[in-house]
Amino acid sequence: MEVDQEVISRRAKRTGAALVLEEKGEGGVDEAFEQSMASLSLQLATRFAEGPRPMSKSSEEMVTRGVAIRDLLFNFQGRVNRAKFWMAALGLLVVDLILIALLGSDVAMAHNQQEAFTVTGALASMALVVFLAVVTWISLAVTVKRFHDRDKTGCGC
Repeated sequence: MEVDQEVISRRAKRTGAALVLEEKGEGGVDEAFEQSMASLSLQLATRFAEGPRPMSKSSEEMVTRGVAIRDLLFNFQGRVNRAKFWMAALGLLVVDLILIALLGSDVAMAHNQQEAFTVTGALASMALVVFLAVVTWISLAVTVKRFHDRDKTGCGC
């Protein structure tokens, strides 16, 4: 019988307040709850007193990758090797094809030009123009970086 109590007390320490409440019975439920809340408050106060925790290694890597991707796509400074250049080109091609398939399918089905613009609507046309501007910017940025890698100026001269 004592072995069972010892196992129960070990489980209570591992799993927290749930088993403590079961172990105490009906009379000690309030007391056990107050003790668990007090220990939780102490843990929270200690954690806040320590200050913010440093970022984990994986979080730092994700932030670094995000900055690297942003710099690759939108910054005109630096160099890009062939692999990154072609990966960006293929990525843009896939996104272009998906967008053209979504927005352009209605236009392709139209019999005349007036009908084509009424089918797509103003919002889709504006989205297409914004997308075209972003794709052009990304293409220019990656191309200029590729020229820099080839020891040429950004204009390709």
